[in-house]
Amino acid sequence: MDKRPELTREQLQLIYDNTSDLVFLIAVEGPDRYRVEHVNPAYLARTGLGAEEIVGRRLEEVLAPEEADYVRDQYGRAIDGRRPYAYETRVPLRGDATYLDTTLVPVFGDDGACSHLIGVSRDVTGNKRERQALAQEKRRAENYLDIAEALIVALDTDMRITMLNRKGYGLLGYPEGSLTGHNWCEVCITPEKRSAFERGFRSFIERGEADRNINYVLTRSGERRLISWANAIIRDENGRITGLLSSGEDISDRKRAEQALIASQRVLAADEVVSGVAHDFNNALQGVLGNIELALAHSDTERFREHLHSAAKLADDAARRLRSLRGPSNARQDESAERLEVNEIVEDAIAQTRPLWKDEAQRHGRSISLTPRLAQPSPVVEGNRSELRTVLYNVIKNAIEAIGELGEILVASEQEDGHAVITVRDDGVGMDSRTSTRVFQPFFSTKGLEAGRGLGMSAAHSIVRAHRGDILVRETSPGQGTVIEIRLPLAGAARADAAPPGTRNRTGAPGRILWVDDDADIRALAESYLGAIGHEGDVVDSGQHALAMLDGNDYAAVITDVGMPGMSGLDLARHIAVRPGPRPPVIAVTGWGDAISEDGRLPEGVAAVMSKPVRLQQIREILDDLPDPEGA
Repeated sequence: MDKRPELTREQLQLIYDNTSDLVFLIAVEGPDRYRVEHVNPAYLARTGLGAEEIVGRRLEEVLAPEEADYVRDQYGRAIDGRRPYAYETRVPLRGDATYLDTTLVPVFGDDGACSHLIGVSRDVTGNKRERQALAQEKRRAENYLDIAEALIVALDTDMRITMLNRKGYGLLGYPEGSLTGHNWCEVCITPEKRSAFERGFRSFIERGEADRNINYVLTRSGERRLISWANAIIRDENGRITGLLSSGEDISDRKRAEQALIASQRVLAADEVVSGVAHDFNNALQGVLGNIELALAHSDTERFREHLHSAAKLADDAARRLRSLRGPSNARQDESAERLEVNEIVEDAIAQTRPLWKDEAQRHGRSISLTPRLAQPSPVVEGNRSELRTVLYNVIKNAIEAIGELGEILVASEQEDGHAVITVRDDGVGMDSRTSTRVFQPFFSTKGLEAGRGLGMSAAHSIVRAHRGDILVRETSPGQGTVIEIRLPLAGAARADAAPPGTRNRTGAPGRILWVDDDADIRALAESYLGAIGHEGDVVDSGQHALAMLDGNDYAAVITDVGMPGMSGLDLARHIAVRPGPRPPVIAVTGWGDAISEDGRLPEGVAAVMSKPVRLQQIREILDDLPDPEGA
């Protein structure tokens, strides 16, 4: 074996004199008694001391008391360990704080006692400051991660979690630090999306590029939250890919709001189409029903009258179906509104649906439980009891149909921010985003033509909106059930459009009537109607013509169609309301439904509204109940 060449004394002295490290020799004179025996030139140069100021002096003569105690303790550790020993110390050299890494080598004599310590100190101040700067930067980054509003997660190339910030743990519902080392895909991705997530992750790593994406994460409680991600590849100092860093924003609530807005817009669009059809069809029904009623008034043959009565009933049924199709949002609620306890409505709806979720379900081998959780005392709202009961019936029925062989429905009531809130939660099949945005559209159904016409939830939407409330899909996803939320304003002051007492009279006296309609068939019918109810009057084809007639005639009332070209019936009512002289009350006739304003109030200048097709008895009653003309 080759032996390493030994250095000569002169070579060792050369190294000793020229090294930049601080070399010193300490004589051990007894327990905790040390004297400086020698130091090299670099030691003197770095400390700024002369040899006479340090060589031959005891430890406590060279160092401050606290520092001497610390160094004495390190010397003792080196001797007790009987092997090289390293430690770090901070000392002031030439007025600067200096960090030294020192290695001590104990030298033992033939008697086994330590006679000397050879020490070598290296200035590591630069490295120390770099490490401190890195530590400070790390603390700053950790503080940022903790206060960041985004969910921030780092994964290694095996999808294991190496870092998750405080926001992430809070959103996911786990204790801080508990997910480190766990597989993100297995813990936080919904089961049906895990394969797709893994493919996307592998693609990012293989390409070395990461795109933005959106997916659902699964919380500890089983809730699904929709997250929008910005992703970046993590590389080490050699450029090797070590993982993926992702910053996520929870957009679940925003997405639900967007879907609710889209659904509302679609319902409004469908309502516009139905409105147009209803208007034209009601005009036609007006002609049919009007002629039947006139025939009845002049027929003496009983059998002939029976046929006419039957035809009139069918026309009435058709008109009611049209009003139902448009929904109660176009009907004034004032006359049927009453103070209602929400809990009573919920209990009634549960009782009404019991044959569906109890009896019928059991006959088909299904087990469905329905649990009420009602606020005490009950929230109180104003509205139509039958219609609100219909809303809950339809929502609960949908929940029942969404459940398979075994399931649970929870119906809850509470009071929140000036509203009564009713929630219906089921653990059924749930809905995808496309279905949840269309659930309130007329004629939309996932059950096929055999199971229904797709009007139940549309009708529920219309009824709730008519009660100045809102209904929305609060939570849903495939396989995770659905939560429907209904919000209704709590009972308060009377509606501003309610007619004050004493504003109506019932004179019943016949008077001249001005009837305005652009449809020639309706005008012909109007002349016969006025004669049949004992009134005289004039029939004209436009708002402009009506204003001209008002200047030279005294009318007890004006009956006008709403939808006319040029000047509409509502425009005519506003002109009459501000004209000088007598201002007869205006009755608006519409083929669009009973209400002709979004908030259900009577428009300016309108005293009453009749929905086509109108009946003779309806005209009599409204004319009898009108106030006297203003300005007369």
